[in-house]
Amino acid sequence: MASPFSVVALLALMSLQGERLIQTDLAWDGAVSTAAFTELALHATTSLDANVAVELAGPAIVIATNLELKSGEPVATRLPVLSGIVGDVALRYSIDGAPWHELDVGRLEHGPRRIVLVGESAINALGDVPGSIVVAANKLPGLSSAYTHVAALALSGDALARLDDGQLRAFLEFVGLCGRVLLIEPSPQVQQLVSQRAACGGRYFATTNVTADIAAALEVLTQQRIDRLPDEQALGRLLESRGADVRLIAFYLGGFLLIFAVLTVLPRSRGIALAFSVLLTLFAGLFWTAGNRHTFVAWAETTTADNVARYASLERTSATGRGEQELQLRNLAPSLMHLTGDSLVLNWSEHASERYLDWSVSLLQEMQAFSMGSFPVEQRLRASTDGTEVIVCNQSDGHAPPAYLRWLGSNYTIPALAPGERWTIDESKITIETSAHLKLLASRTAYHELALLRPLEVPANGGDQSAWLMTTETDAGASTCRA
Repeated sequence: MASPFSVVALLALMSLQGERLIQTDLAWDGAVSTAAFTELALHATTSLDANVAVELAGPAIVIATNLELKSGEPVATRLPVLSGIVGDVALRYSIDGAPWHELDVGRLEHGPRRIVLVGESAINALGDVPGSIVVAANKLPGLSSAYTHVAALALSGDALARLDDGQLRAFLEFVGLCGRVLLIEPSPQVQQLVSQRAACGGRYFATTNVTADIAAALEVLTQQRIDRLPDEQALGRLLESRGADVRLIAFYLGGFLLIFAVLTVLPRSRGIALAFSVLLTLFAGLFWTAGNRHTFVAWAETTTADNVARYASLERTSATGRGEQELQLRNLAPSLMHLTGDSLVLNWSEHASERYLDWSVSLLQEMQAFSMGSFPVEQRLRASTDGTEVIVCNQSDGHAPPAYLRWLGSNYTIPALAPGERWTIDESKITIETSAHLKLLASRTAYHELALLRPLEVPANGGDQSAWLMTTETDAGASTCRA
């Protein structure tokens, strides 16, 4: 650890030389379009061994991280920045517990999603494209949530070779979330890598060469409407109702009435009894530190032409007590898009398993995290129809749990199927849309589409949790399930 004198001397020397301890880059030059997170890249180098605490404050959420600096060794990391912050973005840092120093890192400017051109080949071929920005390949973000602000991405085939692991993962996550991507003269290996990660039937992934009208190809891509995943409000309907909060309020009210009833039989005035009852109730709420009520839901979608499924997930924690808490949420690991709540400190790490929240919580306070991502998918169940009869079959080597089928505006319950087993619709067993997940299935499916909905296994994490995968048949007329 550096001494306080060394820290002061280092900062003074860097100030005289016009240098900054921490260099910063906002993704897309600060251009943002939604309330999702964007990215701030940090680069630091010192002549001392030191621990640097970094904080980026928002209206109700603080993003915090620690940089372990070794003399002469550069350190780089990426922080999420809630793009709901409009205007100047400032962070502060402290070296080995010394006083905090403020650092202006740029501005966030809200506007429409931007077309992003990457790499020399793309730049030379495209020239001027209205509404576009140009970035070098090594400036692409390493957090996939930053791609939320991108309408389309055009890059040369060799640009992927210049990305680090984090940048490549974020780019492929963007592809897996049906992001619009135009690859210019990719090698067969690069084209295969990207195409295998493309979702939505590959409708938003295209390749071309440098002699083609690339601006026109981008225009075709951007004119295709992307079917967005369910948002926080839609996923919230899949979560357990907040009746537990009502029950907790009823518990407090019942306790108050009980205390009041007992005190009224004592030789005191009713006014004193009432005041004493209220004080006891408030005192209990002030010092009660019981656990939380935790709920999680995920909704994934794929087509039978895809190798991946894209998903949105919502994780909610409702406090039934108060005090300082540390939360390790499932949604901090993947692509965190939105975080809501008060008095939150998001402790960020490059290692997803080490991220956690510090929460200074009050009674009945709530926080929630909304994430999106993609994952490889196995097409266990398939369905086919000749227009009058629908057959569902289990093509996997394992048992398929009960699922649902939606066709021609109706839902059907599919029983568990053994490997190779087939099932045919029984018109008398239509399932009425009473559950939230069947209502969401209906809203996500066109009348003539053939879609399957099956539950996904979710690793135990406490609380109520569920996950669903909707699969749309891209070739329902094929003889997939026919003998």
